[in-house]
Amino acid sequence: MEKKRIGLLALRDEKLQGKLDSLSRRRRGGLTVTTIKELSTILTHERIRMLRIIREQNPSSISELASMLGRDWKNVSVDINYLYNLGLVELRQNKKNKKPYVKYNEILMRVRI
Repeated sequence: MEKKRIGLLALRDEKLQGKLDSLSRRRRGGLTVTTIKELSTILTHERIRMLRIIREQNPSSISELASMLGRDWKNVSVDINYLYNLGLVELRQNKKNKKPYVKYNEILMRVRI
């Protein structure tokens, strides 16, 4: 089982920070954020819960996942696409639907000082 790596990069130069204003950067199978605030925006309580449900209960579609979570399908779909774009969730096409998949069981955080 893979481990997903998230790095926290502290930047001193405000001009450099401006260049990295995108919420996060994907690198070498990991994710780099520049502040704890960005990390908490990405890994909210609901999104962590969603990752666990995907991993443990293996829903066959986003709609089934929404039902398992007791959340509106549209909101779950927005979260899934967000996590997909960050590389935290895979979407696999099955017969009619996209099946969310998480191929790791840990998220590791490394902080550069």
